[in-house]
Amino acid sequence: MTEALRSRVVAAALGLGVLLILATAFGGVAAAVCGVLAQPAFALAVSWWRRTRTVTPSLAVLKRELPGLLGLWTGGAAVVAVLVSWPLAALHDSGSLAAVLALSIAVSVALLAL
Repeated sequence: MTEALRSRVVAAALGLGVLLILATAFGGVAAAVCGVLAQPAFALAVSWWRRTRTVTPSLAVLKRELPGLLGLWTGGAAVVAVLVSWPLAALHDSGSLAAVLALSIAVSVALLAL
């Protein structure tokens, strides 16, 4: 594969990721979906840029590489949502220091895990 083609593919994947991240500004469910979809685009772009993964035709990427990455990032987002939901609800209900500390620990664990 020529270097120019590789750089175009990397730029296209990065551009797609940036567009999906910008789409999260609309909020709601669309923001969550676009945020989760942006992560595999960035992961593929970085992998192609560092040459740890070969650049393949677009249909092969959709069939072989994207489902695994999408499943991993969707699962990670779901685990973070479950991990943070209880302390956040407790903070909303009571506003106690214990709820703040629990939320802080949950967010710290989530950031370290992802």
